[in-house]
Amino acid sequence: MAELVFQTAFTNQSQAIVLICEYGANANENAMTFLLTGCCYRMSRLLGLDHAQDGHQVHDASQACDEESRRRLVWSCFILDSIVSSGVDANSSWKDSYPKIPLPVPDTDFVSQNASRVRNSLTLEMYDGRGKELSLDVRSQTIYLVHLRTRVLG
Repeated sequence: MAELVFQTAFTNQSQAIVLICEYGANANENAMTFLLTGCCYRMSRLLGLDHAQDGHQVHDASQACDEESRRRLVWSCFILDSIVSSGVDANSSWKDSYPKIPLPVPDTDFVSQNASRVRNSLTLEMYDGRGKELSLDVRSQTIYLVHLRTRVLG
């Protein structure tokens, strides 16, 4: 029970940090954004949100929504880190890899909270080299483009 409360609190704080980073980036508060992006990365690592949970079953729509929210949080941190590091490998927290979690599901599936669709989502590895075969929504394509940008500029 205590672990769930801890994880929920940290997840909520991480979501707030992502929003503050977005504000900081738009308000030209680069130093604050750089520092908070590092905090967001560390929090997602501490919570184990950056890798898939083996054997984890989603039983209802509420769990599916929570899991997808955490997934979207990690991918938001990944995108922020890539943008803030400006392609400089030494500045990137995810310089050697990327989150080993599925890509976000399409917004329609997320909003409908369909647990079966959330479980069958694609990973970044599946997209590499087969871009035209897979149909991804804009959010997943953005993640893939940021991943490519990081690989090219890093």
